[in-house]
Amino acid sequence: MQYRTSEENIWKTLSLLAQNKEYAQKELPKALGKDYHTGLRYIQKLEKEGDIELARTESPDAGGKAKKFYRITVKGFIKYVFLSPKPCLKLEEVVQNHPDMFLTFTKFGQFKKAGVAQQILEVIGKAVDSNRLSYRMVFQKAEIQPHHVELIKQQIDKAILVDYILLAKDKNLAKVCKADPKLDHFITTEINKDIREAKTILERTTGYLDWYASLS
Repeated sequence: MQYRTSEENIWKTLSLLAQNKEYAQKELPKALGKDYHTGLRYIQKLEKEGDIELARTESPDAGGKAKKFYRITVKGFIKYVFLSPKPCLKLEEVVQNHPDMFLTFTKFGQFKKAGVAQQILEVIGKAVDSNRLSYRMVFQKAEIQPHHVELIKQQIDKAILVDYILLAKDKNLAKVCKADPKLDHFITTEINKDIREAKTILERTTGYLDWYASLS
């Protein structure tokens, strides 16, 4: 994928924050190969757009400034995936560094132990790329409220975990999900939602068919 210079630098900044649990503001410009003020502009831009956030501060040395540490947000992670070459670079490292971002990430250690981590990693990128709300949030600059972020997290976890073909094809993955109470509850809840939606569609479609058949 070809980038404009500014887009490439944004992606590089997101990459550093995605591939690390957090990053010191003072060290980011050097890691990007930029002077301090140029690097700071990228940090401020990403923070303003909600792609990164202040994780913590450390007390300053005598006469110095407080040391700021930043971390990537859900929105920033989604932008990172969209802008990454495919397959997404160092995705396993990103997942392990941000276990609280998605339920799938939280449980990744269990997937890895069961030997199904690669299957999960392959689906993560596809789940993000195919999520319409994520696309609107990143590229169309749609106004996204906190509850939208939670909805995106739920939708992406569902796209990863409630992949009927993947679950049916890989019994080890299904067994890992079934044995974990949170995963089991999430998947069962989402499947029941699908069943209710399918019933509603069937009832509506049957009504249309009956109406159409009644026409003389």
